[in-house]
Amino acid sequence: KDNINLGHATSPVEVYVFTDWFCPACKKIEPLIEELAPEIKEHAKLYLVDATIHQESLNYTPYNLAFMVNNKEDYFKIRHALDQLAQKTKAPSDADIEKAVAPLGVHLKELNFNDVATGVKLFKRLVKQFDLRSTPAVIVVNVDTKKGKKLFGTNDITSENILEAIDTVK
Repeated sequence: KDNINLGHATSPVEVYVFTDWFCPACKKIEPLIEELAPEIKEHAKLYLVDATIHQESLNYTPYNLAFMVNNKEDYFKIRHALDQLAQKTKAPSDADIEKAVAPLGVHLKELNFNDVATGVKLFKRLVKQFDLRSTPAVIVVNVDTKKGKKLFGTNDITSENILEAIDTVK
């Protein structure tokens, strides 16, 4: 779990962003999450979780995990490139991925099967733990105090609500 953390490594506050690569509403919150990421990462651990609603999203999960683990500094640029690719194909090849991220000066460093399986299990466990039935969703929790806040959908997931949730659970 710590390998995919994009934020403050020692914070008890965790922010989980649950999206699906083919969810139209998820696409709407992506720019907001990218814009807020630096501020979130100052105060919390940030996790971007593939919550599979559309089965084709599973085709992107191994790549998404690999980039989260190996390319944290460029992750949001890479995520944008993967999103652009998802608009063109539901089943990308390694060559498609390499071509999509090449302009960013990064290369795909694949994870082994066991690491991908562990990541997929983590994502499924988190979806079940937070009883998610739709995307997008943002869950903010403090692992020490067990306080939390759930935000669902494009109307609820706003800059103000995310930052307020972080402050509330601190």
